[in-house]
Amino acid sequence: MPAFGQDEWAKYKPRTLKQIVTVFAKASFKDPDFVQTDKGQVVFVLSANTFPSLVKVKYTGESRALSAKKKEVIVAWLKVYGPKNPEYRDLFDNELLFTEGKEEYWLPVQAQVIPFLEKELQKGENVNLYLVWVGGRKNSGKIEHVFLVNEFEKEE
Repeated sequence: MPAFGQDEWAKYKPRTLKQIVTVFAKASFKDPDFVQTDKGQVVFVLSANTFPSLVKVKYTGESRALSAKKKEVIVAWLKVYGPKNPEYRDLFDNELLFTEGKEEYWLPVQAQVIPFLEKELQKGENVNLYLVWVGGRKNSGKIEHVFLVNEFEKEE
């Protein structure tokens, strides 16, 4: 992860994940910046506006390997909008489960952030995540939103 100065973190605005997917991302799907199709069907969309957000969620302690379909969205976003350094593709191979209210969110977390997160947090603790929304993928008629977690702060 690039070292961010105070000004870089300031661009992350307090929001909820629900707000991002129901307001900001929904608008992006209506007017996407980039659309990947297959046989005329929309597979996924990417957004130039990533809505840098600071969200408060609960850490569950669960993790899993990132699905190939989510990885495809991340790699496509990096090619179109992200840093051109190929190492960034390898930063997101795992995702962690967080909850916001009753909703569950599997969120890809930067590889170098995961060990610190796992060390500093206990299952069930609140945490503030610095994340961006890069797009979404249609999956069985629903939209699977793809976020990237860049940093976290344990809530005191």
